[in-house]
Amino acid sequence: MFHLTRYKWWFFGISLAVILPGLLALIFWGLNLGIDFTGGAVVEMRFQAPASQVSTNAIATAFRQVGGEDVHVFVASDLSSNQQATQYVYIKFDRPIGPNTIKTVTDRLNDPKANLGKVQEARAELAESVRLDSASPSAQFSLAVVHDRLGEDAAAREHYLAALKRDPDNVQALVYLADLSLRTGEAQEAAGYYRRALAKDEHSTRVALSLAMALVKANRHAEARKVLEEAHAAEPRSAEVTNSLARVLATAPQPSTRDAARSLDLAKTLFEATKSLAVGQTYAMALAENGRFGEATVLQQETIIGYERSRAPVDRNFLERNLRLYQLKKPAREGWPAQDPAFHPRSPAAARVATVS
Repeated sequence: MFHLTRYKWWFFGISLAVILPGLLALIFWGLNLGIDFTGGAVVEMRFQAPASQVSTNAIATAFRQVGGEDVHVFVASDLSSNQQATQYVYIKFDRPIGPNTIKTVTDRLNDPKANLGKVQEARAELAESVRLDSASPSAQFSLAVVHDRLGEDAAAREHYLAALKRDPDNVQALVYLADLSLRTGEAQEAAGYYRRALAKDEHSTRVALSLAMALVKANRHAEARKVLEEAHAAEPRSAEVTNSLARVLATAPQPSTRDAARSLDLAKTLFEATKSLAVGQTYAMALAENGRFGEATVLQQETIIGYERSRAPVDRNFLERNLRLYQLKKPAREGWPAQDPAFHPRSPAAARVATVS
């Protein structure tokens, strides 16, 4: 049997050795009190952007410019979703801040003039980097992105091509150049770049969707269907892929490309699961393709009302044009309007900067 009391002085000594340093630290250095005791503040801001695009220095500077002191900025990501992560920015102040401080800082961070100035400054610096080392694919690509963000399409195209000349396997450059080509009406060219990118990254749903949209724009619906069928087989849970495939099956101009029954099955199942307005449009197209014009008319009318109530952006003329077709007992032969965002893609890093007069 182990006699605990026989070694009591050993245990007292060990306990004292642990407790005494803590007491001394408390006496000489004190406690690191949180804001619950010091009267500071913690602010949470959310950015739907990659962590690399959230500048903690810019946020801290903006707060200091309006009187914030002892600012500490931390960034965390919500990784619970497969979609683009939301960046949670926590700003800790050791002192209280005024009620209007957050609004003032948010306005500054969103100021188009400030953002435009930063991008223009980056353009000048990157142009100098390219001048000093034109063989650098990363410098060429970065400069292309800056031109892209400023809406300087010709210059962006030139530097995307220069980057690809030096690094033909650069998937990002291929996709951004394809996006630019599709936005500027070069659908055939865009499809070629997307195919090259998909060959390098065959599991990219985004690239497959963009390739399909480029093919639709180029009136190559049979090829678009094949791409979407393959993407749907790889990602059967992707609502965007399913919706796009159902639209092509319902609206393709070529009879051999259409499949009325399958389009209806895909659209109905997806609509019942999502009740999405975009899918509602597709479901109406599929109903009309199957000769169920009365149901298509009612659903299209309900979809138009849904857009009005939600104030979601949509091409109202496109909706009403299809509604008139259904009322005339005619199917739709246009899956997307010309100005649909699907034909004007932009990756987040190449998001257009607002120009200010």
